[in-house]
Amino acid sequence: MMRSHICNNLGTMTVLAKVPPKVDDGMRTFYGVKREIPVYVPAESLEAYKAADVWSWFNLQAYDPNKFTVGNLQYNILDASAKTVEVVNPVEEVVGRLVIPSTVSYNGTDYIVEALGYGSFYNAKKVTELVLPPTIKLVNDLSFFNCPKMEKLTVLAVNPPSYSDNLFPDLEYSRAPVFVPAESLEKYKKTSWAVFNLKAIPKMKFIITDEAAKTVELDGCEPEPEGVLDIPATTVIDGKEYRVTSIGNDAFRDCTKITEVIIPESVTVIARYAFNGCSALSKVTIPESVTTIGIYAFGYTGITEVTLPGSLTKIEEGLFSYSTYLSELTIGENVTEIGNYAFATNNLYEMTILANVPPTLGKDVFWNISNTVVVYVPFGTSEAYKAAAGWKDFKNIRELPLIVDNLIYATTDAKAAEVIGYETEPAGVLNIPATITHNGMDYSVESIAESAFNGCHFITKVTVPNNVTTIGDYAFQGCTSCVVLILGESVENIGVGAFATCNVLKEMTVLATVPPVTGAEVFYLVDREIPVYVPAESLEAYKAAEVWKEFTNLQAISGTAIDTPSMPESISIQGGMLHNPQGLTVNIYDMTGRLVYSGNATTVELPAGIYVVSCNGASCKAVF
Repeated sequence: MMRSHICNNLGTMTVLAKVPPKVDDGMRTFYGVKREIPVYVPAESLEAYKAADVWSWFNLQAYDPNKFTVGNLQYNILDASAKTVEVVNPVEEVVGRLVIPSTVSYNGTDYIVEALGYGSFYNAKKVTELVLPPTIKLVNDLSFFNCPKMEKLTVLAVNPPSYSDNLFPDLEYSRAPVFVPAESLEKYKKTSWAVFNLKAIPKMKFIITDEAAKTVELDGCEPEPEGVLDIPATTVIDGKEYRVTSIGNDAFRDCTKITEVIIPESVTVIARYAFNGCSALSKVTIPESVTTIGIYAFGYTGITEVTLPGSLTKIEEGLFSYSTYLSELTIGENVTEIGNYAFATNNLYEMTILANVPPTLGKDVFWNISNTVVVYVPFGTSEAYKAAAGWKDFKNIRELPLIVDNLIYATTDAKAAEVIGYETEPAGVLNIPATITHNGMDYSVESIAESAFNGCHFITKVTVPNNVTTIGDYAFQGCTSCVVLILGESVENIGVGAFATCNVLKEMTVLATVPPVTGAEVFYLVDREIPVYVPAESLEAYKAAEVWKEFTNLQAISGTAIDTPSMPESISIQGGMLHNPQGLTVNIYDMTGRLVYSGNATTVELPAGIYVVSCNGASCKAVF
């Protein structure tokens, strides 16, 4: 019977079985999987799948070996020898701007995107802007029929692609702009593209700043750009490639039709007044590469939310002054100084300041901003901010959660901590600490929050320390690579579905002398025949306790310390082999959780790789 996990980001499925596989409890098997995703099945079995329980829920399509999916787009191979493809359709609904790539890689081969297939974006009602690549040669019939929100089209091909009638009726009737290469504008006007509101793609102006280093500064565009301004990381001048490292003074000042700016990682400097007066500009992403932003660079813009990167040490005068839509602001951890009028606006309602030392403030930095704005500051720094000039005027200063070794904690005045999540998804062995230390102060880790590690698919082992008493609902649900679980002696309560769908779990060690109270479906899909090691004096209590009594292989261990049971010292890995001179019973699992060896041989040889070795209720990683 077929079972699955929580795969809510699944974009497509291919099922090559000619007979539809039987699905055990479809609601659980495909929980979270979108019903509209394409599911490709053998052409001769398509009707059988459409009639089959569960499979009939999906967008069933006949499998074609010439079709493949990359990102959110499905492609069809036009010519295998020429390595050309056409876009078939998006896998999921496209919202907003869509950039179609020039090339896509699949199974080690790079394909050139030459065409849009018949009806490829038919009824794509939420697409607002489309960019066709320089490689495009053909746009088939109805490719963009009934796309009422399409506001802009950019065609980067120098030679006008051929297309059929009724392709972009919404664009034709609305007279929305169609941008084409400036050098090809007249060429487009002599073709069927002439029915559209054709405009030349603004040509960017560059100034060479260092010939030896091959760097340039972006000095603006002609004509004035509209919509999304996508700044390139490199440009070619007289056959030579240069890196774009700066955006010049006044480069786009008062360009009132720019709505978004995309800045590449190559840029280190945004000069003074670079985007000042870009009143329609609502979105900008400033990369970590930027170390300098000049005065009033984003003044009088429509930006609503911005993060100033940790690469900045100073925020210059008037940086976002009179940007009256600015509502959310994040200031990087290395900022030490903020200049006069930098955020003189009036709609700001939330700030996050990541600097541990309150930055010094110039004159009227937050002019016209309410002192009730929520200001988040690093953990343990609120008192410093409440005492610092300018900052102390804010009445709602709050501390961010504490982050230690990639884990995020909430804390209390009683010096207790709860694990609430992580910065980067953990992988491999997850050892939750019993205590954490910050600024010389110790906190006892006493709980794991609801959904703290939900869906962490790369965790292979979890150790919960002795201090923890509570594991929240769904805390480790969907940790589908977890092979070994060790729960400390203080665990009293385990929430609903805390370890649900951890279905490769091969063993548990529970050190609590009193069987923890469990919520519903705590171990949903966990094999009830795996060994569960519990304190010897509590074995009978576990055999009688709800949920625990379902496990048929409960075994006694001695001692209750979190560091025991431990791997016997006699077991070792040498010369790519496991040596077990005492002939102890050993279980070995690969990193998918599959049992690859079980026995008491004195030597065990396996293919090179990483394994989990289990013996005497303890386990460890081993490299063969």
